[in-house]
Amino acid sequence: MGRIGKPEHTPAPWRYIDEYSMVVSDVAQDINHDRFKGFNEKIRGGFLICESVPLTTNGELIAAAPEMLEALEIAQHWGYGQTPSIEEEEKVQNAIKKARGL
Repeated sequence: MGRIGKPEHTPAPWRYIDEYSMVVSDVAQDINHDRFKGFNEKIRGGFLICESVPLTTNGELIAAAPEMLEALEIAQHWGYGQTPSIEEEEKVQNAIKKARGL
């Protein structure tokens, strides 16, 4: 098992900027729509994923979404008798830590 298909979301890493209550990425989104033109411009140190996230814990959770998806895709086969590698276990643990702001 593995990825079901190529993810269509903005690639990781995403990070929460508490000072501005926003989640940003280092990678520009491929958006070709007049309504979202500003999303392709770097602001406050990154490309906007979402804004107006008043709680740091929520921002950290949102910022961890790409890594959590990858961790779930890795972990989905563990129930089928496959033993996780050390690298896979670390990716899962790192995604959990990032989501918890650790």
